Amino acid sequence: MANFNPNTESLPKYTDKSLIYNWFEERCQRSVASASNTNVSDMPTRDRVLTHYQPNISEFQSTKTLTEAGARTAKAPVKVKKPSMYTEENLAARLETYRTPDKIAYTVGVQGGSALPNRYLHTTNQHLLEDAPETARSKNPELYQSLDTTNFKKQVFRNENFHSNIADATKAGKGHRGEFTRSPAESGSVYGVSTFFDEYSTWGNKPQAGTKSSNSTN
Repeated sequence: MANFNPNTESLPKYTDKSLIYNWFEERCQRSVASASNTNVSDMPTRDRVLTHYQPNISEFQSTKTLTEAGARTAKAPVKVKKPSMYTEENLAARLETYRTPDKIAYTVGVQGGSALPNRYLHTTNQHLLEDAPETARSKNPELYQSLDTTNFKKQVFRNENFHSNIADATKAGKGHRGEFTRSPAESGSVYGVSTFFDEYSTWGNKPQAGTKSSNSTN
């Protein structure tokens, strides 16, 4: 098999059970034959002479080219008719939503429509952590201690266990010196100056030189 030369040896006849030497049997296409050395051998039969050609392998259609050709000639997919979301019950409300208003408001100060319900303006986190504790604190202040990290502690229990170890906090601050804070105008700047709340509240909007925490960064 390794020493087989199709240019010098003749092809097996069709009476053989297997054409083991002719591996170009299924690729004998005259239209894609190479320009040179095409005629390998002739097989004379009773009716005609069958010419065996050496084909040009590069001209064969690959799976990729056939797939791309089929995609170019394929029909476009049929559009699926989806059911409409508008019915006789909600069509009037939808048209009212998209219609042109009676007064076209191009400015901000024009009065808008009715106010949205409260559930559209408050998140669950805001309701549970801000609104609900404020309501409960106004009803019974002793159950809520703003200076403690844990709610629902009795005043006596807080005094016996925590008050002797925790110093009185300043207004809007944490601990003895207050909260470590910075100006809202400086937020987002890596060079913004941070300091304790009790010092910063006396500065205004511009830090002053000579303070204890003026050179600290956030």
